[in-house]
Amino acid sequence: MGGIVDDKTLVKVSLIGSVIGIIVLYFAVLNINSNSVKIGEISGNLVGSVVNVTGTVESVYKHKNGHLFVNLKDETGKIKVVIWSDTVEGMRLAGVNVSEIKKGSKLQVTGTVEMYKGGMEIIPLRSQIRLVG
Repeated sequence: MGGIVDDKTLVKVSLIGSVIGIIVLYFAVLNINSNSVKIGEISGNLVGSVVNVTGTVESVYKHKNGHLFVNLKDETGKIKVVIWSDTVEGMRLAGVNVSEIKKGSKLQVTGTVEMYKGGMEIIPLRSQIRLVG
């Protein structure tokens, strides 16, 4: 015997609330405001900001733990894109052939600008890496 609300009703309300929350989060991620910028425009004042860049892969290094380190360039500069192993796995599960990220391929990346050891890098938002062209 429950209190004012029986257990079945509480479970239903909790489930509905969870589903609504997940849907809201999904659409929030799709609509994250990002600045489309040239790589050469990325500087310390953008640290913590979400940016969108498109460039050509100059090199790719795969770490033994599954992380990918991609050097991306456009006509204005170069930047490192760090794709953590959990993001790599998420890309695979979403049907992205990660082995297609190689020298000469064109990528569009939306991610957070970070500074690491004095250099600028982009940490992509989950599933915000696309092969283009």
